[in-house]
Amino acid sequence: MRGSEGVVLKSTTAAYAPGRRGSAWLKLKHPIDSVDCVVVGVEYGVGRRRTLLSELTFAVRDDLSGRLTTLGRASAQLGEREMGEMGRWFETHTVAQLGNYRSVEPRIVVEVSFDELRRSERSGSGYTLRGPRIVRFRTDLGPDQVASLSAIEARCRAASGSAGETE
Repeated sequence: MRGSEGVVLKSTTAAYAPGRRGSAWLKLKHPIDSVDCVVVGVEYGVGRRRTLLSELTFAVRDDLSGRLTTLGRASAQLGEREMGEMGRWFETHTVAQLGNYRSVEPRIVVEVSFDELRRSERSGSGYTLRGPRIVRFRTDLGPDQVASLSAIEARCRAASGSAGETE
């Protein structure tokens, strides 16, 4: 796997379709890193998660202003019981709602793993995560302990081959 981002597994009974992956194909990737962020917004999921607030928007702290700035969004693929409990918390701690999106009190910290960190003009922070996945809720950390924007900038500069890319 040297130099590759992962490996693709295909069922022996599945047809080969160049450039396309079907439901009989599985891509396994190893995340390169993770970052602790605070949840600032939530939405209901899709499919069987349509009744759970499982789409999380997360942020890091801007060192200069002290404000939170968004870094990305990911679906929390955690257990339904845990997501149900967190959903009730998000409902009672909603500070504003615009359509399906709820801004929530920034008190819940999550660990987010990712495949790549890159610059993005569409993100509030100026950066975005490729392939973000919510790993876990960090009950041991408070919102004042999330990653800083300067730490994200340093990681992006240090990342080989992705420092100059823009989404």
